[in-house]
Amino acid sequence: MAHAAYTRSASTYDLIYSFKDYAAEVVKLTAILEQECPGAQELLDVACGTAEHARLLVETPTGGGSAAQAVTTFRVDGVDLEPSFLEIARVKVPSGRFVVGDMADFDLGRRYDAVLCLFSAIGSIEGNDAAIIAAGVMPRSGWRGHYYLGLLPAYRGRGRGVEVMLHGFRTMRAMGGRECHDGTDARNQAALSLFRRLGCAPQIVMEQWKLSV
Repeated sequence: MAHAAYTRSASTYDLIYSFKDYAAEVVKLTAILEQECPGAQELLDVACGTAEHARLLVETPTGGGSAAQAVTTFRVDGVDLEPSFLEIARVKVPSGRFVVGDMADFDLGRRYDAVLCLFSAIGSIEGNDAAIIAAGVMPRSGWRGHYYLGLLPAYRGRGRGVEVMLHGFRTMRAMGGRECHDGTDARNQAALSLFRRLGCAPQIVMEQWKLSV
């Protein structure tokens, strides 16, 4: 259900937030995407609002611009609870698909190279939800994974992590998943303990290397 305050402010939303340096934020986003998701082009902006980030992203060249690598731009779709925001978004980004949906529970029926959730929007989730899960299945291989799993602090230490993980497994099984891959930082003892309680055996230990050039 859309929030009445957002409905009333849709026509002036961009003016209200004109103090934000969207362009600078998109520069940072582009750098992160190129580092963490090389070659990413298909993006989904969750809680996209009036699509100001999306508008700038679709206008941002990516790919490095070298002779060997063609310069392309991002393609961005969006999800938001507020229909009047999406009316504005569709005008700004005609190439995008903008769908009314709840960030806590939606399925657009396709995969994206990266999913964005900006401007502290994830903190707007209301109700009694204890956790957030982003899970997916590779259609051809059946390989599945939890891309993000977050348990709210008030619910930690109660054994709820096992319940959340099992819910994610059931969801991915229903999507056709057969094998699941998860990982964490070796220093994250809470996550390692959770994996052990689920009977998961470690497969690969990876090291992170950084080089200043």
